[in-house]
Amino acid sequence: MTSPAQRTILVVGGSGYFGRLLVEDSLEHTRHHVILTGRSMASAEAARATLIRCMGAAPARIETAACTLEHEATVAALVRQCDVAVCAAGPYQRLGLTLLDACLEQHRPYIDLSDDRDFVRRLRARLNSLGETQSLPPICTAWSAVSALSCALARVVSHQWRQVDRLRIFLAPGNRQPRNRGTVESLLHSLGRTFTVPCDGGEIEVTGWSRPRDFEFPPPIGTRRCYLVDAADHDFAVEWLGAKSVEFRVGAELRLLNQGAAAMARLRARRLLPDPVRLAGICGALMRLFGRMGSEAGALGVEVRGVDATGKPRRWRASVVADRRAPMMAVMPATIMIERWLSADSASLPSGLLRHDDWIDRPCLEAECARRGLRLHVEEAAPEGSAP
Repeated sequence: MTSPAQRTILVVGGSGYFGRLLVEDSLEHTRHHVILTGRSMASAEAARATLIRCMGAAPARIETAACTLEHEATVAALVRQCDVAVCAAGPYQRLGLTLLDACLEQHRPYIDLSDDRDFVRRLRARLNSLGETQSLPPICTAWSAVSALSCALARVVSHQWRQVDRLRIFLAPGNRQPRNRGTVESLLHSLGRTFTVPCDGGEIEVTGWSRPRDFEFPPPIGTRRCYLVDAADHDFAVEWLGAKSVEFRVGAELRLLNQGAAAMARLRARRLLPDPVRLAGICGALMRLFGRMGSEAGALGVEVRGVDATGKPRRWRASVVADRRAPMMAVMPATIMIERWLSADSASLPSGLLRHDDWIDRPCLEAECARRGLRLHVEEAAPEGSAP
């Protein structure tokens, strides 16, 4: 590996939308070199040219390579050249664990931006199969707005509580956010899909894009209606926070898109619609058409109900809000962790899977948000059922 002043970050899927954002955030907020990969050299070079042109990135800091996760030899060769590897490819629903395996073999820190609960479960099963005798590199999975930022927000407001009874998470993306095919497929995969969520210490079965609920975000978002979808938070919030009930919801800025997605979900749940992922091309085109409307503002919010250290019932809310370029929230946790790892002595790095709830405290989170033009809001909410 390179010297501490010349550390290298490998971003697999760096030519995609979120991968390119991660490279941009890393170039702006760290001093390190980046290997940006695409499925072809043409896509990788195009992403590099965009970063150089739009943000003035130094060309010498960005190297490109062609890489598909199906080609194990290529992945292994690239991992040997890096100090930390990031999986920003997708959609994760059908992604293998090739990059994780290469990082385990070569003892390189690993991060992914997965939004898929099943992918995270497969990754954890792979780690569990290794047993406790093998030394593991630091590993962060679902290290994005979901679940690293959402669980961190929940811990910010409940770190001294006796118990967490319920956690509700709400994601409000801006409508002008670009949507590549992977993002569209991830959304369509959730429509009408059956999954379980923690409820009162047990589990209940629900369907994707159902059970709408409003959340009051700080300005400029305001009230947003959000729909229940599956996420790794439904596992992590129980394990890390001890939450008895967990719900994760997403809501589009335009009501028409919410209503259309909910209608498709109902049709799929009744087996009147084939797999919506087959419609990714058409749906993506419609989203791009409507993408001229709305704004770039977005937010992630949590509402936590529980009992504090004195035994008093509490209900608090915390949100991270972006007035523009809201998707930067999705890559911020990974960049923070990358800089932390690459600034530390290798002997002091953690081992194995990192928790999502206690990796950052409130002062540090506020500072990192401010560096990116984001705002952290924390407030106590009125008891449910009380007058406004």
